[in-house]
Amino acid sequence: MSELTLVALGGLCNRLRAMLSAMALARDCGLTLRIVWLRDKGLNARFSDLFEPIAREDVIIEDSGAWWRYGVARRRNAYLPALYQRFAFDTLISEGELEGLIAAGTAAATLRERIKGKVLIQTGLGFYPCDDSELTRWFVPSAAVSKVIEERKQRITAHTVGLHIRRTDNTQAIAHSPLEAFEAAMRRDLERDPKTTFYIATDDPSVASDLTLRFPSSFFFNSTVTRSTVEGMVTAVAELYTLMVCPRFHGSYWSSFSDMVVACHREGEADIIDIQKST
Repeated sequence: MSELTLVALGGLCNRLRAMLSAMALARDCGLTLRIVWLRDKGLNARFSDLFEPIAREDVIIEDSGAWWRYGVARRRNAYLPALYQRFAFDTLISEGELEGLIAAGTAAATLRERIKGKVLIQTGLGFYPCDDSELTRWFVPSAAVSKVIEERKQRITAHTVGLHIRRTDNTQAIAHSPLEAFEAAMRRDLERDPKTTFYIATDDPSVASDLTLRFPSSFFFNSTVTRSTVEGMVTAVAELYTLMVCPRFHGSYWSSFSDMVVACHREGEADIIDIQKST
């Protein structure tokens, strides 16, 4: 009997996108899907800390810290995960292999053919055709996250523009979506509607502080931003879902977080700031 296991890798939205892909693949192949939510220093929270159980009988979530069992085999972990995976699964499909299949345009057909026996997929990519806008259907924030979302939504009005400004180590976002481009978009928003307020979500607190000085109608929340704590991950999910309800949104290039907001933005306008595309 065929079984599909996904180890969702990377940050929050990389994982969510991979999970949506795996859910679509499992549905098309008539399989039960086991999703391993592996805690690590980049996302150190259980799935259950952030979301309610997924309301699909064919999807099982396993919260795990067992890197030696489900992690990607590398030199730095002495390739220990490979020992378990070699005996526990018939087929291992890595992220590198998926990248090649996606580039060749053969991912969907190849995966449907290869889902035989016990299959393990390790990735943070969107690797199979799916509707990202179904995120809010299947991923319902936990009670702790919902409380934070409701507190933030009190500041959102019909005139609020959400901003996700990705900085730190994302060189693509910095190059394509520089701060000056966000400022120009904000000025256009104010010209269009003088009552505009701006909700700023960013991984660089200095950016938020600077923009609130330049644009007095801006606001952000002083909260834990590190993803190595449960509090930081609660903040990340709350920001994601709060940005989705802002009437307008400007996001960063090369950011799965911004892309997910755009995909799930059901009303108003949402775009990605990309100076290379606009010139």
